[in-house]
Amino acid sequence: MRLNIQSNSPLKPCQLNGANLGVYNSIVGLLLSCLLLLATTTSQAQTHPFVGSYTVIIQLKESRLPANSHLELRELSVVSDSCRFETSPIQLRFQTPADVLIQNRYQNATWTRQAKEYAKKADFMKKGYLAVVLNQSERYCMIPRNNDYLFTPRSFYIVMVTGDTATTLAKVPAAEVFSLSTFRGRWNEIKAIPLQLSQH
Repeated sequence: MRLNIQSNSPLKPCQLNGANLGVYNSIVGLLLSCLLLLATTTSQAQTHPFVGSYTVIIQLKESRLPANSHLELRELSVVSDSCRFETSPIQLRFQTPADVLIQNRYQNATWTRQAKEYAKKADFMKKGYLAVVLNQSERYCMIPRNNDYLFTPRSFYIVMVTGDTATTLAKVPAAEVFSLSTFRGRWNEIKAIPLQLSQH
């Protein structure tokens, strides 16, 4: 096979042999691998929009919250000041599942379409349920380790905020933070945490 090298090429014909040819082939292979990885990642993001997303769902036993009150998911404490992302304690307001699980924070049309399908038989779409959605860095403290990350789960509790007062209602069991990707197509199996506000 003959290689035709243009005169303005930084490599002269006599230079593209032996070790140089091996380096050239390695660079080409690396570039092709990067392009393939980018294409695969983009495709997965389009077909599996829930990767790296988690939810906590609660069920209120009362018909409504007290006046001027709302519920929040709060982090118990910052796991480490070495977290690469989300270094402040997580604090998310609970909303209706339709607002956060269907009409998602990412404005992702593929997410909305698939979420509507997955949520058809889910009890949490009924009245009396609230939810939050966390991204990966909100679910885990991501600490850089040798060109990768060490994932440490964050712990959460549920509070009722009334004016300037925050009342702790419950701690969230780790098993009650559900991966939307793992339960893809089985959202009816996601369980809600029951809350009895009158007990607090």
